[in-house]
Amino acid sequence: MVITVLVNCFVVYYETRCGRELKSQFLIADALHTKSDIFVSLSVLASLGLVSLGLVWADAVVALIVAGVIAYSGYQIFKRTVPVLVDAAPVEPEVIEAIVNATPGVHSCHNIRSRGQPGNIFIEMHLVIKHPNSEVAHQITEEVERRLAQKLGQCNITIHVEPDPMSN
Repeated sequence: MVITVLVNCFVVYYETRCGRELKSQFLIADALHTKSDIFVSLSVLASLGLVSLGLVWADAVVALIVAGVIAYSGYQIFKRTVPVLVDAAPVEPEVIEAIVNATPGVHSCHNIRSRGQPGNIFIEMHLVIKHPNSEVAHQITEEVERRLAQKLGQCNITIHVEPDPMSN
């Protein structure tokens, strides 16, 4: 059991480090799960020691503490992974809209959607531009992508360009 605790300590360290580097909520959640396993194993060893000293009641107390730690760990894992699992929007549309609308040549944007997690965000939008020229439109979309990446980090952006209806 002691060897298992030591191996799990390494696993927690490694998964946490890789999870942060890769921005993977799943690796971080698994590290939390393994950390709770370490606590349970140490608690079993402590309980065994206390019972062998004649403190039989300690086993029940340790079991209650372990149950509480497992419940808390489950809550932490749930809180971290559910937004990823349900594909929650990592960036509010209003934040994206403010960044995009500050770009010269942009009239407005709508149908904004984002998904993913920080460091790996996918953004889709419709972009209304003031210039009907396709070369200028391309330059504007490149600038929009650059500004979004600068403010939000790594982004994979799909833009549907629309001409400004007022420019006709």
